[in-house]
Amino acid sequence: MRISQKLQGKGDKLAVQRLDFEYTYKGPVTVNGKPYLRIEAALATKVDLAEYLHQVFKVKSDVTGLKEVPMNLTTKVEYDLDPKTHRTVRAEGKSEGGFRIISTSFNEAVQEERFKARTTLTRLSTTN
Repeated sequence: MRISQKLQGKGDKLAVQRLDFEYTYKGPVTVNGKPYLRIEAALATKVDLAEYLHQVFKVKSDVTGLKEVPMNLTTKVEYDLDPKTHRTVRAEGKSEGGFRIISTSFNEAVQEERFKARTTLTRLSTTN
């Protein structure tokens, strides 16, 4: 995912803002009596989507009616690897976040959404 952000003092130049996962080796774990190596990935971000839209389309809030659209997202993924082959055997991800739409006409959010997601990956086979 890429988000552009206006560079301060650089006129209309935009910079691409990356969203990076941070990977951490957690070490050996046992799951259901089987040994694995665990790696954890984490992502956390907060961004104002209204500012992004205004910059990309070169319009102001009086045109869009958007004062702010704050969005946040946190994600954590746990990978379990086979200790001998280092192939991913299982991964489980959990994400949550939300956003609010705040218009220039009201002092409170006109729309608010929260979300949660869960993803599970399991290896079926290593042969065809």
